[in-house]
Amino acid sequence: MAFYLTFNISYFDEAYMLKPNPCLWFVCLVVLTTLMMGCQPHNVSKNMMGAVEVRDEQMPSNWPKARPNIIYVRDFALDADNFQADQGVGGVLPGRLRGGLGERMPHPITNANPEQQVAKIVAEMNKSLISNLKDKGFNAQSLESVGAVILPQSGWLLQGIFTEVDEGNRLKRATIGFGQGATQMDVQVSISDLASASPKEPFIVFGTVTDPKKLPGAIVTMNPYVAAAKFVLEKNATDKDIQKTAEQIVNEILKNFEKFKP
Repeated sequence: MAFYLTFNISYFDEAYMLKPNPCLWFVCLVVLTTLMMGCQPHNVSKNMMGAVEVRDEQMPSNWPKARPNIIYVRDFALDADNFQADQGVGGVLPGRLRGGLGERMPHPITNANPEQQVAKIVAEMNKSLISNLKDKGFNAQSLESVGAVILPQSGWLLQGIFTEVDEGNRLKRATIGFGQGATQMDVQVSISDLASASPKEPFIVFGTVTDPKKLPGAIVTMNPYVAAAKFVLEKNATDKDIQKTAEQIVNEILKNFEKFKP
């Protein structure tokens, strides 16, 4: 084909050397361009928009190769603070002056027993996550109920931490106390493959944190897939609030599992 094209171009060049024909040259240019495009390798992406190549989203390299036989749910990390500071609102109750000191109004979000509230949130979150996972067809169990000193050697580990931002705009582990601090906390979630060489390293992280290495107390050396999701829970949350948040977490997990399922 290349010889035929070269021959004809030379022929036309000799035949019309004295009388150039712009139309003929244009036709030859179109034919040559078409042939060159047809000879391009077939592995070049067809999804081209201007100068930008559009590629499909790639599956994370460390994503597990098989569906888990079981998902262990570890108690989410949450702290209690029993330090009771001045919980007044800056004024005294009318008509209750005593020696000029008066009585201060209690803080509207005071937790009478921070440790009890922490225990309730952690336990209800664990139970609700397991219940929702089972409803979606997964075999799920609380890691605490296993009572193992070391981690199991198969399955996935679902764990999380409640976080809040301190006065220095730094992320820290959330604390429930006698009304001090923010009234809400974010929930950060991670999942690791217990059968992998690094069972404690998550292969996916859900939450507001874009860099998992900045999580409080986190030791992350791998590069997990970060799924942006915002889970917010009130510090004085009811069982219903906790169950709703757990359902949202499981739904977000399943959405990503469907995207990258083996």
